[in-house]
Order: sequence, then structure tokens, then C-alpha cells
Amino acid sequence: MKYATRLRTKSGWWIPICAGALAWLFLCAPAAWAVAVGDGNINCPPPSVAVRKKITFSNDRGATANDFHFYMYQTDRPEVEVDGAVAACNNFADGDATLDSWNNHPMAARRVPPGVGPPYHGAWVNFSNGTVPANGSITVEMMLCMNEKNCIKITDIEWTDGGAPLPGPPAPAGGFRVGRPFPGGQGGVLPSVDPGGAGRGAQEDDGGGDGPHIHIVCIENDSDTNWMRVTELKLLASMTYYANLDDIDWDSIDPIRTDDNEPPILIPPLSSWCYQFETMGSYLGGHVYLWYDAEAVPPAKDGEAGGKVITLGDHPNPDLSPDADMDGIGDTLWDAWEEIYGIDPEDDGSINPDNGPAGDPDMDLFTNAQEQELGSDPQDARDPFAITPGYCVLDTSAAPTIPLQWNFEGNPVPPGFFGPGSAPFEGVVPLKGMPLIGTPCGDLDAPLLLGHSNPTALQGVPGTAMLHTEIVGLNLVSTAPIEIFNGLEFKMYTLEISLAPEVVPPEPNLTVMKSYGNGGTLDGVLPLYPRFTWRPMDEPLDARVDEDPSHYDMLMVMGALWQHSTPLLDCPECVGNFIPGVDRDMPVPFRLEGAHIQLEVLPGCPDAAPTGDILPGADLWVTDSAALEFGVNIPPLPADFFGPGSEPFE
Repeated sequence: MKYATRLRTKSGWWIPICAGALAWLFLCAPAAWAVAVGDGNINCPPPSVAVRKKITFSNDRGATANDFHFYMYQTDRPEVEVDGAVAACNNFADGDATLDSWNNHPMAARRVPPGVGPPYHGAWVNFSNGTVPANGSITVEMMLCMNEKNCIKITDIEWTDGGAPLPGPPAPAGGFRVGRPFPGGQGGVLPSVDPGGAGRGAQEDDGGGDGPHIHIVCIENDSDTNWMRVTELKLLASMTYYANLDDIDWDSIDPIRTDDNEPPILIPPLSSWCYQFETMGSYLGGHVYLWYDAEAVPPAKDGEAGGKVITLGDHPNPDLSPDADMDGIGDTLWDAWEEIYGIDPEDDGSINPDNGPAGDPDMDLFTNAQEQELGSDPQDARDPFAITPGYCVLDTSAAPTIPLQWNFEGNPVPPGFFGPGSAPFEGVVPLKGMPLIGTPCGDLDAPLLLGHSNPTALQGVPGTAMLHTEIVGLNLVSTAPIEIFNGLEFKMYTLEISLAPEVVPPEPNLTVMKSYGNGGTLDGVLPLYPRFTWRPMDEPLDARVDEDPSHYDMLMVMGALWQHSTPLLDCPECVGNFIPGVDRDMPVPFRLEGAHIQLEVLPGCPDAAPTGDILPGADLWVTDSAALEFGVNIPPLPADFFGPGSEPFE
């Protein structure tokens, strides 16, 4: 249903038409809108979700504008649909809104082009017959009605004069997204401590009182050429519905400041910047309100930044109640969440395991229960983004700043180990790394192998996760003979250090911090249970083995750098997407420091083959079978093509 109206009152208040179609919307707030336009389901009753924005646009075109145009949309999965749109502005006398299929998605697989009809993903908005002087501004309120909670964005912002575009700096393209709340965090800054949020996001009410939750708030830049500069962001979680977003006392709310003192932040093209907004309570059935500014920053060669917009947003949190209140099967999955992602809410997994909490329909090793907690899509193996199971191949530094050695002081080889009457050995043994043979990664030209068998979600930047990692391969040998008295005579020994078999170490944890898109830092502890093999040099088969668990050591790692990938190293496939000891594609040694041994290590992957020139030659391609349909996908062959009198071929 199309909707447009023009309303003016001298007092600046809406005349009483609000009992009708738009009673729930911001349009009933005190304002003096000259025109309000809409298309489709403008009432947006539950279970549909209304996501709102109020944006101030500046006319930076250096000339008076008579018209204003933009496209508002959501960009996610194609099955997220928009069935209603409303926009209002007080600077124009006429306008229209038209639903459209375009979702402007940066990923080709999820992109829906404009003009293909329903289902819709956004709406074109045109305002006309107004006067906005150069450097003047307008305020536009807008709403998209969706079949599930999602984002609302804008693009193709254009000022015109009599239909002619006014040249000027580019405007930002994109918008905000607030993820479903999931349990975690510390509860944020409570109103009783600081009602302004102390730079962590403000809270109002008690949020339901169901423990600490995290809302991932993202500002997304959908331009494929321009950067987006966000100077300031304010957040408010509230159970109160504010029909007029200006009724929020934004001046009393502190701007967000991360540990990296962001914003300000520059967001690259087709990228996003995310913040973990912690609250005490989930605020289900409530709202997360936003205030932020944004401007487009083109490449230096293409001109100056511009098109600054100030956005007020309302991202509602639909009440996703547990099944116990709804379907009664008590499978701990929210019914609404199951319905959104195509999981049968009436099956607890007894009919189809993929429908239960332990199900994994996208086979990404995250269960439905884990995906619900993370706020990720259980049908998309790319979501959540995770450190995948794999191995870390590490080599000892060729020029270490600390000696590689095992110090038996404080935990000696026991008396009698080398023979009756042999004394305890408390010496220091210099070591070197040797290749590992027969590992899960094959034969390696490196002495140390770490493994992590569980996927670890690492969402957003900055982000933190616990990575369960253990030492799965070790091969160190002494660099020189060791003279030891075996109770009868002095003999020369070599020492080999590997891993003690059948020793289950305590569960190790590495804290992985992601500080930029491709990596960050890590801290933690790696338990080491060594196996000492002492070989007499004159009788190497008469080796003595010490696997006493009391020789264990705890290797600390602090501030090591890591990356998901690097084109400069040719790591085996078993490595996955976690490579410690790399920063900005350059190997950077880090230390594993214990009480008895300290290792300085770096990636044990060989250098990748250098790139070279593309030489002249032929490229062979193989395709699936295809058919040429003359007259359909190519023109028909003309008459007389096969000879005089032959007919057209199609």
C-alpha cells in the first residue's frame, strides 16, 4: 500500500491523525513534517520488526537543492525481507516511497539486484518541491518493516535541483547493525555507577535482570571505493520505547571509547567496525538506541571527504522466549530463533538431530546451542567466524636472544638413574631443534608442533577468545656430549627431549586477542610433559628413558603476535587459519618461557615461492557441458548462410 501525506500546523505539532495507520511510529512525535511517504506494511505489527532511523543530512553541494533522494535497505541473507517502509521530512512538500528488491550486498552470492519484484529488501525515497540552501540541513525519519530483526542502511544519497544532480563530495553508504544479545561480559557500567555509561554505553532500567549480556554493535561501510569516518558513537539500552528519538537525553550519554580510544575510526570499503556493548540483562523486548556521525572519505586522488550525516537509530530486541514457555519441549533453543533459521521448533533433535541443541546443520563444529549463544547463523558454515582446528608448526630461532637449554636444577635426574651409585644430575644441557617425523602434518623440518582441535569463535574487532592448545610434537637434542658418572665410570651421553606418551596434561588455554582483521596477540600457558632419552655415545641402543611426570614445566607465552594467513609463508594445509609468530606478514620470534626451559620460536613454514612475470602462453580451461540456442541466447543464423536458398537457423 502506497502512503503519502502533507501535514503542517503553526504550532509545529502533528494534527490528530495518529490513531490511524502510523499511530505507533515516530510520526506522532512533536514535529512539523511537511511530507511523510510510505509503501507496503506501514503499520508493522508484531511479529514483524520495525527498525528506525533519524538522520540529519547536510547540503554540502554549494548550491540550493530542491529535491533529495536516497535508498534505504537491509543487507543480510536474501531471506530477510522488507514488506514496509516509511520516511518523513519537514523540508519538502511532495515525495514518494517505493519498495524494491535491491539489498546492495557486498558478497555476490547474497546480492539481490534492483527491480526484480518481491520479496523486497529496501525502498527508494524521493522528496521534492522544497528549498534547502547551501550548507543547510534536513532531518529525515525512516522505518523499515522486516520479517526479523536486522539492519537499516542508506545509499545513493543525492541532492538535485529541478531533477539535475548537484555535484559535490560523496556521501557515506551503509548503516548500523545490532546483533542479538548473548550471555557474557561483565554487565557493563550500571546506571547507579554512571548513568552516562562512562564510555562503555549507557543503560536504562534493569534490562530484564537476567544476567550480563553482550550486544555486538557494528557500523558498516557498504561503499566499494570510499572509506567511512565515524567520529562519535553513543549507545543506550532501554526497555522504554521512544517514539521520538530526540526525547532521549543524548547530551547526558558519554561517547563510546574502546581500549584503543576508538572512535574516531576509519572503516575501509566493504568493511565494518564493531563494538561489544555489555549490559546487565538481555533487554529482550527492549531497544538499543544509537547516535553516531559518519562521513565518506574518498581516496586522496578523488577529492575531499564530505557528505557528513548524523544518525539516531532504534534497533529493537524482539522477545525471544525460551521454548519452555512456547512449545513445551524444553530444548533450550528459542522458538523464534529456530524459526528464523529454518530449525523445527517442535523437534528437540529426537526426529532430526540437526534440530536439537547439539545439532550442527552447517557442519562448522558449532552446535545450535553454541550458535544461539554466539548470535550466529546455524545454517552458514562461515558464521561465526572462527579459528579452525589445526596445527602450528614452530621452529627455533636461528639467532636466539636467550639460550635454548634444559636446566635440571631444582628438579634433577634422580640418583641411581644412570646406574647403581650414580649421583643426581642437576646440570644445564644446551639444546637444538631437530626435524619432527611422522606428525599429523607429515614429516616436518621443525622441532615443535602445537595443536588445537576445537573451533574457536572470534567475532568482531577487537575480539577475544580462549583457544585450547597443547604441545603435540617436540624434538630437541643436546648440542654436545654430556659427561656423567654412572656409578662405575664416567661416560658420555646425548640427551633427546620429546613428549611423554599417555600423559594427559591439564586443559591449556591461550587467550587470543584480535586487534585487526588479520590478527592480533596471544597470551597463555602451555603444559610440557617431557620424555628424556639419555643415550651413551658408545652404546646408543642402551638408552635410559625418564618419563617421570614430576619433570613437567609450564611454558608461558605473553604478547606473541599472530595472523590468520600470510602470502609469504608456504605452510602445510594442516596449519589452518592461525599462525603465531607473524606480524604484518613478517616472521616475529616469540618466547615460550618455563622454569626449566625457554624457547624462542617463530613459524616453521618455508618461504612461499616468489611471484614472477606472467609469460606468454596458453591457459587451458575445462567447463561443464553447455548448449548454444540460436535465436535465444545468440542471434539466429541468417538465410542463405549455408548456401543460396537456405532458411534461417534457430
